[in-house]
Amino acid sequence: MGQYWILRNLDNGSNLGGGKLGECLIDGSFNDSIPPLAIPTGFKPPKDLPSLFNQTDHFSWEKSTKAPPKCLPPQKEKLGHLQVFPDEIISHIFKSIETKEDIARFSLTNIYLFYIGYEVLQQRYMAEKPSWVGDRLMCVGDYARIEDLPTGVFTQEEVDNMKQYQDNLADSSSSIGSLDDYLREIHPNHRRVELGLDYDARERLMTEIFEDERVSWEYRSRIHSALFELGSPRLLYKSEHPWVLCNLSKFQYVRFDAVRELHGAKPKPAEGPFQFDRACFSVGTLLVSRICWSWDSSTSLCYKGPIHHGVWAGDRFEVTTTDRMRPTEGGKEWDDVTDEVLNEAIEIWKADFGKNWVEYL
Repeated sequence: MGQYWILRNLDNGSNLGGGKLGECLIDGSFNDSIPPLAIPTGFKPPKDLPSLFNQTDHFSWEKSTKAPPKCLPPQKEKLGHLQVFPDEIISHIFKSIETKEDIARFSLTNIYLFYIGYEVLQQRYMAEKPSWVGDRLMCVGDYARIEDLPTGVFTQEEVDNMKQYQDNLADSSSSIGSLDDYLREIHPNHRRVELGLDYDARERLMTEIFEDERVSWEYRSRIHSALFELGSPRLLYKSEHPWVLCNLSKFQYVRFDAVRELHGAKPKPAEGPFQFDRACFSVGTLLVSRICWSWDSSTSLCYKGPIHHGVWAGDRFEVTTTDRMRPTEGGKEWDDVTDEVLNEAIEIWKADFGKNWVEYL
C-alpha cells in the first residue's frame, strides 16, 4: 500500500492533509500550510450596517476613527452619559474589557459603539499569533519510528514519554507503536486553533439577544450580519515589502517572489503571500518538502533524494514581510536559502514530470 504522510503541528496537535507524498505534495494539498503561518499587515473596514440598529443616518468608518464632530451624530446621542467622552476614551474603555465576547456584547448595543468595538476587536485579532506561528512542524510518515527522531526537536521529557508509551504497548499487544501513533494518542483532538470569536461565544450572544423581550424581531433577524463582522478576523496582507517564509529555528528564509518568477507572474501586493495558494508548486510545497520525517524512505515519488529525513523537520516557522523579520540571536544573521530550497523542489518536479516539468507548476 505504501506509506501515508500527514503534516502535524507537534505543539497544538492540529494537522493538515494526509495521503501518499507522491500525490499530496504534487497536487497542492499542502498549500493550506501558509495561512496559519502568515502575519497580517492590517484589517479591512467593516461593512456599513446602519440599518441593523434602525438608524437611517449614515455613519462611516472614517468618522468612527476621528474625534466626534461638534454636532453629534444621532447614534452618539443615544449613548447617554458616554456621549460626552471623545472616541479615544470610549476606545480605551473597550480595550480595558478582558474578553472578546464582552467587547462584541458591548458593540452590539449601538451602531456608534459597533464601529469602535469592531476596530478594537480587529486589533486583538491582529495581536493574536496565527495558530501555527512558532510551533514545531513535521510531515510524519506512517513508518516513522520513535527510535529514529530528528536531532533536537523533542525534549527529553517527550522522548521519555514516547518510550513509556512503547513499553505500555509491548505489555498489552504485539504493536511497537510508531511516532505517528504516539502523536495521535497525545493529541486526539485535531481541531486547528482559529482566530476570532469561537462558536460557543457566538451562540451565547445569539441566545441572549433572542431571549431578550426588549429586542425587536427586526433587530434579531439582522444580528447574524453584525456578529459575523465582529466575530470574524477581516485581516489584510497587503504589503509593498517582499514576503518570506522564515525558519525561526535556523534563521533561514525563502522568498515568495522567487516562486512568482518561476510561474512567470508579477507580484500582486494586495494578495500578500496567497498569490499561488491554489497552484501545485507553491511555498507550501517548498515547506513540506523539507519537513518530512520517517524511518522508511518510501514516498511514492520518482525523486530518490533523502526527502524522508527533511533538514527542517520539527523546526518552527512564520510567514512575514522582510521589514518585519524577527531579530536573530547569538550573533547569527538571516540566511537567504531560496535558491537551494527552490532547486531541490525543482528536482522533485523534474523527476516526476521529466523535461516538461514547467507545464505542471
